Amino acid sequence: MIILLIIFIGVNVSSQNINESDDTTLYYEVDKYPVLVTDSCEYELNELKEFINLNIQYPTNDIDCTGKVYISFVIEKNGAVSNKKFLRKLCPGFDENAMSVVDLMTVWKPGYKDNKPVRTVICIPIGFMGE
Repeated sequence: MIILLIIFIGVNVSSQNINESDDTTLYYEVDKYPVLVTDSCEYELNELKEFINLNIQYPTNDIDCTGKVYISFVIEKNGAVSNKKFLRKLCPGFDENAMSVVDLMTVWKPGYKDNKPVRTVICIPIGFMGE
């Protein structure tokens, strides 16, 4: 979550006079952040590292690569994931494996602003440190 605040600090998008159902505003800062829901538990943003560590796969290629892949995506008002994209890639194989972990994050409780579900932008780092 610290990375999210550092990357998007000071960005505050708001909408006025827009029908709530038509509001497509993207929020970087919300009152309540989205929560990942899995079969076994729920993960707050500050707990996503646990989910990532349980699901990350190191590539089976011979590339010696360490660092972080940064991926952003939007949690929609209904909890669906959209607009997944790389903010920073690392190495072939590692990037794809990082996105595969994000692909497992399919069910979310949405973020809330002023007690209403809103479209929330999430940015997560997925680290690869030598095994």
